[in-house]
Amino acid sequence: MGFYLITIEQAWITAGGRCQCMRLSHGHDNARCNRQLVLENRDCEGAGSWSAHHIDPKGGDILSNCEILCGECKEKIDDTEVEPSGKFGANSG
Repeated sequence: MGFYLITIEQAWITAGGRCQCMRLSHGHDNARCNRQLVLENRDCEGAGSWSAHHIDPKGGDILSNCEILCGECKEKIDDTEVEPSGKFGANSG
């Protein structure tokens, strides 16, 4: 199952339209990626692309388990990632 649209919209607002990835393996060094995203570029490719991602695959389709990731960070996770996101929340970055 995937996130409801309302959950994705709430996650987008929480993220402030920026990537929330904090994975050390992506070179973020305990800081948020913070790449600026484009609302209309959800599940697209290229500049400003992003998607809603489950922090914990078994954690359910709820807001606290949803993070907004830029296309680059999402691609890295899809390719090789198993590392948890680390610190995450509305007060991040």
